[in-house]
Formats: sequence, C-alpha cells, structure tokens
Amino acid sequence: MPGILKLKHWQLFSIIYGGPFIVSTGVVVFMLGKIFAAVQQIEPGTPDEQKFQQIFGVYADVMPYFIIPILFSAVLIYWRQKVVDYASKTLKEAYKYPKGLFRVALWAPFLLAILVFLWMPGFFRELSEFVTEVESNSIQGEELPPSFVFKFLGTWILLAPISLVLSIGQLWTYLETARAIRSIEVGRRVSAGEVVGEFFLNWFFFIGVWILQPKINKFDVTEKDPYLKEMV
Repeated sequence: MPGILKLKHWQLFSIIYGGPFIVSTGVVVFMLGKIFAAVQQIEPGTPDEQKFQQIFGVYADVMPYFIIPILFSAVLIYWRQKVVDYASKTLKEAYKYPKGLFRVALWAPFLLAILVFLWMPGFFRELSEFVTEVESNSIQGEELPPSFVFKFLGTWILLAPISLVLSIGQLWTYLETARAIRSIEVGRRVSAGEVVGEFFLNWFFFIGVWILQPKINKFDVTEKDPYLKEMV
C-alpha cells in the first residue's frame, strides 16, 4: 500500500487543510500590510488613476503567493489517485477504469488553478487600466471601445466553459474514488448507487477524511494479516 494511504486521518487532514490555512493566513496578513503601506504612501491630491494603479499593483505583487496553498491540494489529488490505483491493483480484473482519463480529470483543475494564479498579476494590471479607462471615458462622455472590453473580459468568457467541464470531471473523480473504497470493502466493482455516502464524503473531504481514511487504514492491516484477509 502506498505511504500516503497509510497516514492517519488527522495527519492527512493536517497536511491538506492545516498547511494551506497557515500559509493563506500569512499571505493575507502580508497582503493587508502591503495595502496599508501603499495607502499610507498616497499623498493628498494624487489622481484617482494613480491610486488605482498603486492598490491593484499590490494585488498583482501578492497574488502569486496564493499558489503556495494551492500546492497542498496536490496531496489530496495524489491521495485520490492512489486510492483508485490501489483498488485496481487489489481487485485486478474485477475493477477496471479509464486510468488515463481519470488522471486528466484529477490533475487538470489543479494545473488550471496554477496557471490562473500566474495570470492574475497581469489581470489586476489590466483591471487597473480598465477602471482608469472607464473613468476617463465617463468624464469625457465617450463609450469604451468594444475591443477593449473584449480584451478585458475575453479570458473570463473562455474560462467559463472550461471550468464547467473540469467541474464535471472532478465530480466523476469523487465518484470513482468512492467506488474504489467501497469496491475494496466488498471485493467487487460496485455501482454508483451503492456509494452515495462515500461520494459526498469525498466531496466534503474535510469531514470525509475522518471516516474514509480509517477505512483505508484497515485495508492495510488486512493486507498484512493473511488470517484477517481470509475473514474479509
């Protein structure tokens, strides 16, 4: 059994949720400190455009740090991958699944999130330009050029359908992980209707980890003890 599946529930919870919470808190405090410092540096009479640029510049500088908490989610993704791999290895022909597609569905949202946060600094700089342009055109009584609006909103329009597809894929990975755990328990590949509880425990994993991981720990004990294996 892979090492990650041998972890206790509290260890897995601490890595997946404790680490990101601590890092995110630190990043938020750091960001608020930079915003406060930027506000303090704004002198009376500073044009609004320059104020926007300074504040959004802080967001642009800090946003990449939020990638660090996201990296912790790779542990959960890897855990799901190993659970399903373990079911396939244990049950062999009795448990088949599209391995390549499953891994794409697992890791694609993670990679997209990394790319989005790498893109966010540029987004905040564009947002600063957008707000400045809106205010400038509003004062002059002019409308924004459609090309400028599309440049700003185009990426979000593109991300919407991609995010929808990836979200559906994620739900499938929850289902397949739940199916893997239950299948190991009963010694056969189970249907989706038999794993409704496990599915929601995977979806709300901050609760599910306290129930699912002890089950997986028992698989390891059973695997090591031939007598228990025969009883199961």
